[in-house]
Amino acid sequence: MKNFSKVIFTLYLEKLIKLMKSPKQFIEAAGFLYLQPYQWDSFDLDQDQEEEIVFLQEDILGREYILLNIINKNEQNFNLIQEKIQESYFNSHNSILYPSRPLKLLDLTGDSVPEILLFLNSGRYGAHLHVFEYKNRNLQRVLYIDEFKYPKYIFTDTNKNLIPEIIIKDVGVKYEYDKKTNSFIKIKEVETAYK
Repeated sequence: MKNFSKVIFTLYLEKLIKLMKSPKQFIEAAGFLYLQPYQWDSFDLDQDQEEEIVFLQEDILGREYILLNIINKNEQNFNLIQEKIQESYFNSHNSILYPSRPLKLLDLTGDSVPEILLFLNSGRYGAHLHVFEYKNRNLQRVLYIDEFKYPKYIFTDTNKNLIPEIIIKDVGVKYEYDKKTNSFIKIKEVETAYK
């Protein structure tokens, strides 16, 4: 039944968005058909006083890709923006090798607007981290971490600059956002408390 619901949701997604009157209505309908609470979140990502809905969707035929979807209100209409992430899937949300939510919204750049964090598998060795920004109605991947086996990610502000760093626990590596270059910098050594 779940796979049939996934197919119906995928086939009618654009029509559902076209007919929706509010984000709440979409979440109720999508939740009835397919979406689980760990697959979606909402926030005003473009600072236009309207919350966008961010949700993940598996491909309907197998484990080939994940779709990162954003529903954005543009005047009176809702629009769908999608980014296909190849060779990715998420395991059962009950898996001990996987974060409890494959989707997280968290400000990693200090601009008070959260980035979209995805914890997705692409085979063995645990979750890879994809970080996207949503600006000017476009999605842009700003960071991709896939080099560690079974990584445990910690998001904390160790240097007290009000911008969290990404620490790979037990590895001794962290990623820190640099405002001057508008990019993430990989730093090899971190405090021993996180190793």
